[in-house]
Amino acid sequence: MPAIDKAVHTPSAAADAELATGTGSAPGGSTPPSPPAPDPALSIALLSGVSPRSLQGIELSDREHVLVLLAGDFLASCAALALGLVLLAGLSGASDNDLANFPRNAADDCLLPVAIVVALAIAGSYRSVHRALLPSSLAEWKDLTFAIGAGCILLLGLGALGHAVLGTSQLNATQLVVAVVVGAVLVGISRAVVRAWAQTFRATRVVVVGSGSITDRIAVQLRLQKGLTMVGRVIEADHVDPGAIGTVADLPRICRDLAIDRVIVAPSERPTEESIHIYREIQDDVHISVVPRQYELISWRSRLTDLSGLPMIEFAPPHMSRWDRALKRGFDIVVAVIALVVLSPLLLAIAVAVRTTSPGRALFRQERIGRGRRHFTINKFRTMTAATFPPDTGVAAPSPEPTEDAGSALWQVRKKQDEQHRITKVGSLLRKTGLDELPQLWNVLVGDMSIVGPRPFIRDESDHLDDWTARRFEVRPGMTGLWQVSGRNELNAEALRQLDYLYVVSWSMWWDIKIMLDTPRAMIRGMGAY
Repeated sequence: MPAIDKAVHTPSAAADAELATGTGSAPGGSTPPSPPAPDPALSIALLSGVSPRSLQGIELSDREHVLVLLAGDFLASCAALALGLVLLAGLSGASDNDLANFPRNAADDCLLPVAIVVALAIAGSYRSVHRALLPSSLAEWKDLTFAIGAGCILLLGLGALGHAVLGTSQLNATQLVVAVVVGAVLVGISRAVVRAWAQTFRATRVVVVGSGSITDRIAVQLRLQKGLTMVGRVIEADHVDPGAIGTVADLPRICRDLAIDRVIVAPSERPTEESIHIYREIQDDVHISVVPRQYELISWRSRLTDLSGLPMIEFAPPHMSRWDRALKRGFDIVVAVIALVVLSPLLLAIAVAVRTTSPGRALFRQERIGRGRRHFTINKFRTMTAATFPPDTGVAAPSPEPTEDAGSALWQVRKKQDEQHRITKVGSLLRKTGLDELPQLWNVLVGDMSIVGPRPFIRDESDHLDDWTARRFEVRPGMTGLWQVSGRNELNAEALRQLDYLYVVSWSMWWDIKIMLDTPRAMIRGMGAY
């Protein structure tokens, strides 16, 4: 996983840069110097730890990326057509769909892959390849499905026209629909494979504009994501920050000399005319992302609209009707029952491993606070030696927000490092993979928890929550959630509260499914696990 370049964030590196450029303040000086414009060669050495020759290594241009993505979509559509015809032959009793007629049916429907690619192009799928910092096939699946379906309708229309005018063979709508359903899956998988393959060429190199806590949070998220490297950050000209590699005015040279792919602009009081001019100057060469000022209130359900050309972001209205709650609860029950049945051998094997590798019971139980601030007992596999737990409730973690540690990562606030010597070998594996949470499927089944929801707090973490932070108690806590797939203990307490709030006020069933499908990736990578 690409790490944030350490030289940017350590005082020693900043001091070395000052000594190398001769800009360090005199001993006893009271006024810190303005950040120097970085020397390109020195910046490359300090910030990246690689040579300029390495930065010029193999990489995909935007045009090449689009061509590879287009080829992947076409091949996936061809595979979907073939697989769809085979599946239909096994499911349908119609003689036209028999496997013996596969060559004729494939020839009749051979334009479907072309129609799908054309529909995806019309929908703008290839124009927005690099617009998202972290593109996700799952996030764009609805748009892909719509475009692929439009391609099917386009082909049916052209087929009907050709049959009426030219006397060509009549297309079989059932065959095309089955191929489209399969294609929606295969195209999404193909795009995920292409993006993962593209990341093997060179990590996306990012510069952040700004300072303060939001910049720190951006840095944490970049460090947690595969394929992204934070090269450094730049600041407005009237600020002084020895950790910065330059000012906004230096961005064109920094982007050119350090092979920057993307600039992320953190919220500021007011962008200057000079900075806006700089962004206009570099946007032809690098991709630019802007974090909105009220990012604490904006979620994926927010929408960008305009008022006569003036862009506006519409906040997602909070709502969760009785039907929504019934749908979510039904989904929880179905998933919990299926998971308990399918995973029962794994649950038994983990329980045996916990019991045989260290003395004590297999399960750890602890009181947590659920929906409506009701208390319930959570179940987890024991990951520490039994002597560290009181008989019934376990160890209560410290509050996540002491004043002096408000900006610290949760693993520091909760003193996770002090627990390392008490974690068993099996427990370490269970924590890193999240498998210690599996007994909570029972909590989901009995109604204490949900598959997806806010992190279940202990009493000490819950007592001080009120106002908007108490919105988390409007839903059941979850086995997984937005916080769990966003970095877990690498985030600070404020980020945890904000993510829980956004989840509650922006809930949708689709978002639950997306978070649930993102969870295995977070488990495998051990993001924020301690």
